Amino acid sequence: MSLYIAPRQVSISVYSNVDWETIEWSISSFLGHYLVFNNTCVAPAKEYMLIEDDLKIQEEDSEVVQCIKELLREQVRPMVQRDGGDIKLLNFNEQTGIVSLAMLGACRNCPSSQNTLKDGIERVMKHFLPEVTEVVEAKGHQFYEDYGLLFDSEKALYREAARIDSARKKNMKTHITPSLLSLDALNEPDGD
Repeated sequence: MSLYIAPRQVSISVYSNVDWETIEWSISSFLGHYLVFNNTCVAPAKEYMLIEDDLKIQEEDSEVVQCIKELLREQVRPMVQRDGGDIKLLNFNEQTGIVSLAMLGACRNCPSSQNTLKDGIERVMKHFLPEVTEVVEAKGHQFYEDYGLLFDSEKALYREAARIDSARKKNMKTHITPSLLSLDALNEPDGD
């Protein structure tokens, strides 16, 4: 369903009808082969490049925003990254005390991400900063529009793969490997 690549982790989310145990070896084998044959690292997800600077303290930041950034950087982000996710600070509203975050990686689709947000992040923020009244995931934020899931369903993914394969076939005279492979094709004994 999604692949989130960050500097120290890779987070893979699968559709509910996919048995992770049957594809785990194929995916890790593919990533290993990719790194060996290309002799290069996989680039981080583009949204990760945008969160690198979101917690750096700026001169124009208020004292509260500086404290929020420090708490997120030192306490929250490491905890969330250990579970294959990440967060991005989107906004702090000084009038209402609401901290708006984007949930990334495994946290984005995790059923307990709201528990992490409310019972973990919000609790820590309120404990150290009385100015913070609530922590929310800003699901309607432009950040999600710009860096959201490319395909919101399996059908959309298959349609796009068929379109790409059709365009590739027009430009190639030889047999091509399809963009999406069946589970059986992924589990070939030679690991291709």
